[in-house]
Amino acid sequence: MSHVGKRIQKYRRDISMSQYELAANICSQSNISKIEKGLYTPSLHILSLLADRLNIPVEYLYSDTSAIRFEHIKSMLYMYLEEQKYEDISDIVDFYPESYKSKYEKKFIIWMKAISYDIVHHNRRQAIDYLKKAENIHPEVEDSELEIGILNLKTIVYRDTLSCAEMEEIYKEVFDKIVDSNIRGKITIKMLLSMSTYCYHKKLFKKVKEYSGYAIQLLNHSQNMYLLDYHLYNLSSALYYLNIQDDMAEQQLETAKALAIYNGNSKLLEVINEFQNKITLKGVSA
Repeated sequence: MSHVGKRIQKYRRDISMSQYELAANICSQSNISKIEKGLYTPSLHILSLLADRLNIPVEYLYSDTSAIRFEHIKSMLYMYLEEQKYEDISDIVDFYPESYKSKYEKKFIIWMKAISYDIVHHNRRQAIDYLKKAENIHPEVEDSELEIGILNLKTIVYRDTLSCAEMEEIYKEVFDKIVDSNIRGKITIKMLLSMSTYCYHKKLFKKVKEYSGYAIQLLNHSQNMYLLDYHLYNLSSALYYLNIQDDMAEQQLETAKALAIYNGNSKLLEVINEFQNKITLKGVSA
């Protein structure tokens, strides 16, 4: 029985579906039987239809990179990471074969496994073990986006044990890589918000200005509003604490408020209103 056939049979049985029900309007029941026995290799189109019928992503049916190129798997995992579909990441990497074709592939998949174990399996110790393995792999090619992702995960899993100075050092390295490599996209914007918010709570307002300011530049350039309300609030309120209270800061705060209302972000709106009341009635003291 092929690996693909085994998986089709497993997922079919998991939901108590018969071969006849799975095959309906897709192929014959005998073909399903042959696929599960490894006697017939279906086309990608048929596999996609079967996966839809089983209510699973088609990637779950693949067992190795000979069936689907690693680059495609990588793009799928990045997409799931961007959309915060961590269960989907886990389902792919937990089944991923360890016969890696390159050190780069190994480093990437082990990084994803670290994410899976930290967020999905809630096993931080195992996540740290995978993270350490990923850090110790030196691939054939450089990939700034991968290195940034590993550093970002490091700040998450070690946040409770690293000192503020150590976190600052890692964030500086992440930020320098982001700027030097000109990496954009939702993952980058989210990382910058995490960095900005951490620094905000530590009252490192110059860093908040730097991180959220750069994120806003990226969003303006791409005409995207992803997390823009949060970054505008972080930046404008940090400017008040830095005594840079100009019309631009006020405009940014009002824009953050308008976006929070538009997005239905009641939590952020409450924070903005509290901050506005504070600076109106009492002034700001860092």
